[in-house]
Amino acid sequence: MPQSEPNKDKAEIHPDQEKKQSKVKRYLRGWMRDILVSFAAVGAILVILYAYSGLWPFLVVVESGSMQHGSDSQIGVIDTGDMVIVKKLGSGGEITTYIQGKISGYSTYGAYGDVIVYRKNGHDDATPVIHRVVLFLRYNSSSNAFDIPELNSPSLVPNKDWGIVGTSPRWYAVTGKLWIADYGHAKINLTINLGGILSNVASRHDGYITLGDNNRGAVDQTNLLYRDELVQPVKFEWIVGVARGELPWFGALKLLFTGNAQYVPANSWLYLQISIALIILVPFLVDYWLEKRAKRKRKGETRAVVVCPSCKTENDLKTKKCVKCGEKLK
Repeated sequence: MPQSEPNKDKAEIHPDQEKKQSKVKRYLRGWMRDILVSFAAVGAILVILYAYSGLWPFLVVVESGSMQHGSDSQIGVIDTGDMVIVKKLGSGGEITTYIQGKISGYSTYGAYGDVIVYRKNGHDDATPVIHRVVLFLRYNSSSNAFDIPELNSPSLVPNKDWGIVGTSPRWYAVTGKLWIADYGHAKINLTINLGGILSNVASRHDGYITLGDNNRGAVDQTNLLYRDELVQPVKFEWIVGVARGELPWFGALKLLFTGNAQYVPANSWLYLQISIALIILVPFLVDYWLEKRAKRKRKGETRAVVVCPSCKTENDLKTKKCVKCGEKLK
């Protein structure tokens, strides 16, 4: 029986080709590692933010320009297309109004006081509103008026920082128009028509007055409607949470896909493109730098030697005679 000959069709891999294949495999492994690390990092961040916020979803996309401080997007200000982190309120409150912030110096997003997310008149099907809290009204049923205790502060000067139109200033039993001087980032003279609010029977209760930073004094409780009814002073239970941080620009992608991106500031698109490019490129640049560094380290660790022509012993490059046979080395 004839002996079978070795398989001659089996191609031998050239060392250079094998080296190239090994390099490609290393690259792919590194690429997969970067993707897994990125996903793990994003997952860890989501878990941490959820634990901090106490809400899901804990991010809201800003759809209008009511909180902007200009036509351009600004870091630290709530602009159209920003994503805002919302923190759930505890049972005790934790809300600082503009007036209280002015007294204490506390500010968020470029002005005094907190920014809240609330549901108009408590309706769950209403799109939540994200506006700044101006002050808290306490309804006085005996006089059918509002008391505003936070105005009763030695840090505020009546008829200078605030007052009542057409009468002497007082913080209790107010039924007229309250004015606040140098309000907000634009330093406007804000007027709140408390009489107009009281004329809406449904608004006769305790609650917060809210206003968008860019709405030039048009407070929600005399200008914002929901199903043909005015928005009432915001009750505590209507509040979804308090704004506590932002992820600028990335919410513009959602607005783009839903056809609502017309109010996104022009420079937000530029910053968004730069951010996406950095997110994609940085892991690869870091991996490339680490690979180069590892190569330099391996090269530095390679010992330079001279081989003895007689006994083939490796000697240090600076050695003049072979350490084994004593032959003179060139």
